[in-house]
Amino acid sequence: MADRSVDGSPPSEQTGNEISGGSHVGGNAFQAKNIHFGGRSVGLTLVALALVGAVVTLALTRAGGEGRDQPTAKPASTAAGAARTPSPAPTTPTTAPTSTVVSPSPSSPPKVEEPAAGPSGAAPKATPAREDPTGSTPFSGGNIYCGEWRGSGQSPNLDLKPCVQVVPAESRAMFGVIVKNVGKSQVTADVHVMYTAGSARECPLGSYARDGIRIDPGDTWFSDLGRCSVPGLDGTDFQGTAWAVEDRDGTVAVSLGTARHSAHPALKNGALTCRYENGAYASCAPWAYKPE
Repeated sequence: MADRSVDGSPPSEQTGNEISGGSHVGGNAFQAKNIHFGGRSVGLTLVALALVGAVVTLALTRAGGEGRDQPTAKPASTAAGAARTPSPAPTTPTTAPTSTVVSPSPSSPPKVEEPAAGPSGAAPKATPAREDPTGSTPFSGGNIYCGEWRGSGQSPNLDLKPCVQVVPAESRAMFGVIVKNVGKSQVTADVHVMYTAGSARECPLGSYARDGIRIDPGDTWFSDLGRCSVPGLDGTDFQGTAWAVEDRDGTVAVSLGTARHSAHPALKNGALTCRYENGAYASCAPWAYKPE
C-alpha cells in the first residue's frame, strides 16, 4: 500500500503536475529547473524567463509604474510653442504672364516675323534705292529763248523752263524743256512737250512725252529739241509749252502739273522778234538761253 498513490494509480500514470528542482531567486521570484506535466519533465529555461518577466510586470503594475518596454509618451505642444513656430502658409508661386509659344511641327515652315507697323498701322515704306540718272544733252546753237524757272505746280522738287530755238532762214522752230531737281534726293519725273501756234498742238513727229526720267539733286535734264521740230512758221508767233510731274510709282498723270511757257517769238518775213506781256514786239535778248 505504501507504493501506491492515494487514488490507486501507479506513479508513472499520475496526471498531476509538479515543479521540481526549484530555487528561490528573491522576492516573489522562484526559478524552477523542471516542471512535470503528467509525469513528463520539460526543460523550462525559456518558460522560466517568460514567467519571471510576467511576475516583474505584474509587480510594477500593482505599484502604479510602467513597464520599462513601454514607449514614453511625447509631451503635447503648448500654445506658446505653436506661436513661436507657426507653420508656413502654402506659397502660391507667382509668375509673370508670358506669351504662349507654339512649337511648329517638323513639317511646318518657320514663322517669318513681319515688320513692325508704323503709328497709323501701315508697314513703314522702305527707302527707295538710288538708280543711275537719265542722261541728256544740253541745248546748243543760237537763237534759243526760254521762259523763267517755274515750279511744277504739282511736285515741289521740280522746276522747269520751256525753251524754243528759232531758225529764221528756214522759218522753222524747235521746242523743248529743261527740268531741274531742286529737292534733296533723286526724283523720277514725267514730261510732256507741246507748242502753241494760235492753239496748243502736239509735235509733228507725234506726242513728245517722256516717263521715268531720273534726276539727281541739283541736276537738270534736257529734252531733245529735234523731237519737236515745226516748219512753216513765217508770219506767225509761237511758243513752247511743257509739263513736268514727279512720278516714282508711274501712277501720276502729267496733266496734273501746271503748263509753263517759253518766250514768245514771232517770224515776219524772216525777221525774228519776241512778243511781251503788254503786246509789244521787241528783241528776244532777255530770254536768250545761257548754259548753266
